[in-house]
Amino acid sequence: MRAILHKTSGENRGKYIDMNFRPIAIDDCELFDKYSSDDINYENNFAVLFAWNAIFPYEVCEFENALIVKLTVDGNTIFDIPKTKDINLDKYVLFAADYCRKKNTHLCFKILARDYENLSPQIKSDFIYEPIPHQWDYIYKSSDLITFQGRKFQKKRNLLSQFLRNYQYDFIDYDKQKHYDEILVFQNLWSKDDEENYEFPAVKFALDNLEKLNLNCDIIEIAGKIAAFSISNIHHNTGEVIFEKGDTNFKGIYAAIVNFTAKKRFAGCAFINREEDMGIENLRKAKLALNPIKQIEKYLIHFKD
Repeated sequence: MRAILHKTSGENRGKYIDMNFRPIAIDDCELFDKYSSDDINYENNFAVLFAWNAIFPYEVCEFENALIVKLTVDGNTIFDIPKTKDINLDKYVLFAADYCRKKNTHLCFKILARDYENLSPQIKSDFIYEPIPHQWDYIYKSSDLITFQGRKFQKKRNLLSQFLRNYQYDFIDYDKQKHYDEILVFQNLWSKDDEENYEFPAVKFALDNLEKLNLNCDIIEIAGKIAAFSISNIHHNTGEVIFEKGDTNFKGIYAAIVNFTAKKRFAGCAFINREEDMGIENLRKAKLALNPIKQIEKYLIHFKD
């Protein structure tokens, strides 16, 4: 591995390695809000990162008008998109590179695709840029998912109509005493393989901290049992669906939970972020079937070998 570093002042050189990273804490919400831009990518939503902290332990540090967030996966240090209003990310890339060189670890630095345009030509030439489409957010117009109007939503309207005709259901708020254990059992049974079920600890963590993270949990019950649930919040006037599961033995269950949640929670929002597809083909198809208006593209920056 070859570390690529630009010349920096003696004062700044090595400063990154000495930064005091610490584990993310639930009280860091205000700290995130202090530094975060108005971007609606899911990495900008503190509740999302804190829920996934159950699986990927995040560390944070304040540094030069930014909140730097990193985690370690399989021995690699991954720097998340910097929480900052500063459009010049060169210095953050360079200090991340310095940090990884001194730690003798690979560099993985995530940026938004649009931020690539703001990097200097020298930075662009010194590193490798890898698109990561499995982490691109799917963004929807709230009105689309609330109404399912138009020819492109014909199939969704049909599925929702079938659900409404065929089942006696209740769409209700989460009640911890009644639903906590049932949701966890439902989440555990929902997935038939480890690839999709690894999110179980994050769902549990979200439920354990629902009020502190200002999250909503909505449930469809059929015959007194959970048939679907959605965990969501609102961030920068954008609804965000963080976790969502449904029992496909009930035809139209996903059309129902998508539509019901959008109507109940996101009527005052311009957009809904339904996050990434994690590289799971069926999940990708399901998200595309809801007709996103765009995706938020992201890259990873690596050392050149």
